[in-house]
Amino acid sequence: MDYSSIIILAVILVLAVLVWFATKYTGDQKGFDEMQLKKRGDAFRIGFFTLLACVFAMLVITSIESVSQKISVDFMLAASIMITVCVFGVYSIFAGAFFRMNENPKAYLGICFAVIFPNAVVLIGELKKSGTLLKDGKLTFTPGGNLLNVLTFLIIGIAVVIKMIANSREERE
Repeated sequence: MDYSSIIILAVILVLAVLVWFATKYTGDQKGFDEMQLKKRGDAFRIGFFTLLACVFAMLVITSIESVSQKISVDFMLAASIMITVCVFGVYSIFAGAFFRMNENPKAYLGICFAVIFPNAVVLIGELKKSGTLLKDGKLTFTPGGNLLNVLTFLIIGIAVVIKMIANSREERE
């Protein structure tokens, strides 16, 4: 019996509970101040234009026959979205607009770990089983989506850690 649907639903449920705890029990729920809202708007704008650039690049790549035979369109679309999420997340983290006022960023590290761990397990299992991420000679979303999730949340998690270290150094000075 294939348990992949049950596992996916369980991961979504765990993530929903983690997000609920992260937003309910961290910080004093002040929300974002005006400067943070402006920076978040900038991050959304930059993310939007990043998505447009990625989709344009995807259209160019799919027109190249030798490349389009090796990478599926669904994987490229997912990669475009994940690149956009990375750009938005990293920009807003370093601009000080990702977290609410007085919010503890450690909860977001837990969320990143909760996404990275199951995706990494599936990715490693796929690599052990078949030795490659290719299906019928193509990089598709099925194994490639796990790779994209691991990379996206690893990048965001690293950005959160760097921001936490920078904030702790500022507080000491």
